[in-house]
Amino acid sequence: MWLTILLTIASFTPNSEINSFRSLYFLANCEDSTERFLDHCNSSNSTDAVVLAYKGCAIAMSAEYSFNPFTKLSRFNEGKDLLESAVAAKPADPEIRFLRLGVQIFAPGFLNYNGQISADTKIIVGAVKDKHWSSSPDFNSKVIAFMLKHAPLSAEDKVLLTSQR
Repeated sequence: MWLTILLTIASFTPNSEINSFRSLYFLANCEDSTERFLDHCNSSNSTDAVVLAYKGCAIAMSAEYSFNPFTKLSRFNEGKDLLESAVAAKPADPEIRFLRLGVQIFAPGFLNYNGQISADTKIIVGAVKDKHWSSSPDFNSKVIAFMLKHAPLSAEDKVLLTSQR
C-alpha cells in the first residue's frame, strides 16, 4: 500500500506542472484564457521560482482586463514583484527570463518596466545557443517563434534562432 502511495506521489512531478503552465501561458491571448491561466497558477502551492514566475506573469497579464485603473496598476505591480522575486531566486534561469521578457515587451511604456529587455534577451539566446533550454521541443519552438517576432535581436541572433526552429 505504501508503495502505491509513493508511486502516486512521484507521478506528480514538477515537470508536468510546469508543462501545464507553459501550455496555458501560450494560450492566454484573451480575457477567458488569461483567467484560466491565472486560476491554474493560483491553484499551485509550489514555491519553485519558475512557478512563481508563471504566477507573476499571469497576474501581470490579467491587469489588461481590469476596468479600474487602480486595479490594473495594482495587479501589474503584484505580478511584476513576483517576477522580480523569481529572477532574484534564479537569475540565470532562461525560462524565468523569458516570462519577464514577455511582460516587459508588452507592458505600456509609462510603467517603465522595460529596463531588462536586453539582459533577458541575451540570457535566452545564450541558453538556446548552448542547448541549455527546455527538454520540450514544442516549448522551445514557441519560445523561438516569440523571440523572432517580438524580441530586439541582432542579425546574428536571428540567424541562430532561425536555425534552431
